[in-house]
Amino acid sequence: MTFYMDLLALNRIKLPFFFFSVRYPYLFWFVLSLLRKILYVFRIFFPDLLFRKVNKATSELPYINSSLHSTKAVVFCVHSFQLSGAEQYALDCARIADSRGLKVIWLVDYPTKYSQADDFLSVSNLTVHVWENDSPLRALREIAQSFDLDIVLFHIHHSVYAYTNLQFIKDVFRTSRVFDTLHIIEIGNRGFPRLSVNNTGLIDLHNVISQGLSTYLLTFGVSPFKLLRTVITPSEITLRHYKSTHFVIKFIGRLCLQKRSYLIPRYIHELAAKLNDLNSIYSIEVHVVGDGDLLVPLMRQKYPDNITVRFLGSVTNRNLIYEDADLVVQVSENEGVSVVSYECSQLKIPILATDVGEQRESIHQDMLLPLSPNLCIRTAVEKTVRLLTTPAYSRSVVDWQYENLNSLTQRYDFRESFMHIYKDIYEK
Repeated sequence: MTFYMDLLALNRIKLPFFFFSVRYPYLFWFVLSLLRKILYVFRIFFPDLLFRKVNKATSELPYINSSLHSTKAVVFCVHSFQLSGAEQYALDCARIADSRGLKVIWLVDYPTKYSQADDFLSVSNLTVHVWENDSPLRALREIAQSFDLDIVLFHIHHSVYAYTNLQFIKDVFRTSRVFDTLHIIEIGNRGFPRLSVNNTGLIDLHNVISQGLSTYLLTFGVSPFKLLRTVITPSEITLRHYKSTHFVIKFIGRLCLQKRSYLIPRYIHELAAKLNDLNSIYSIEVHVVGDGDLLVPLMRQKYPDNITVRFLGSVTNRNLIYEDADLVVQVSENEGVSVVSYECSQLKIPILATDVGEQRESIHQDMLLPLSPNLCIRTAVEKTVRLLTTPAYSRSVVDWQYENLNSLTQRYDFRESFMHIYKDIYEK
């Protein structure tokens, strides 16, 4: 038997460099737009055509009877060992579970080229790689038996394997509870939220990170008594403010199609032209923080002389990322509520971002950008200049962001919620 795992991460597609050349920017945008429209149709109406087959677990495995002296364990089901938003949240939850005495086991869907596995393995090295096992559940059972573990909970963080095999999981681990955490409403109302809705009868608790997701689940008939709203509150850090003579703009995250990283050169060129028109005396730097398949094409671009562009690669130290940041820009085609937006709120750094997903919950209304590429870049440039030239306006934006985050944290802090939940699970 087989099941299908999503291959819609289009950043894995290697795009020819010539599309990125300065000579053909509009050809590239046209072709890319056309490709995305075609793929959206496939995604909505023919999802199976974009999926890869891997082995599916069978329900023939015997039910595990744990001994009275077993150590209680939680299986964290994740997409990969790459620290994007959902995986970072899973890692933070795993650390909380570990601090509450629960043993952590990782169930990982995909290998990844840009891996931060060490961060995950520092919590627990008990790992089942789905792509390496004919029967991941059998491998999971063997780990439980070898280490005398009682698996009391499966916590799903964007794992296609776990959703698709949830009935098998419940057949094998019959007394285990199941939680899931959702981060983003996918295009066409599909993806992980739809998988969650389809499996709500097997899920004990739906954790959502935005009001929009909560509304989505309720609309599709999920019981309100199963919902837990939380906010991805960043851990507190004391930022070492690096005094730069430049106004530093940051693009932070994977360099891929979903993040629309291909728009970065256009933003830089249009900002440079705007500054020239204004006879600006400001010194501008743009820092691109992240890895991905679009990194090399972006590095090969020719950039204007009046803006310095630096590619910093993958950086996980938040002080290094933000210490010299004056503005963060996101031009993604879709987001949930981005972790970066909350980090900017906490550190009082203005952020411009496309008005997609649930970004309105964390970003000032004046800082939201249209989704259309032309309007997005034009608006981003206009607002960048305003933030650059009007410090009072910038301060009003960051003050709103900071107060908004504090208000949400007081009501929905995920750390406090899961500390109590995991504590109760351990003590039962």
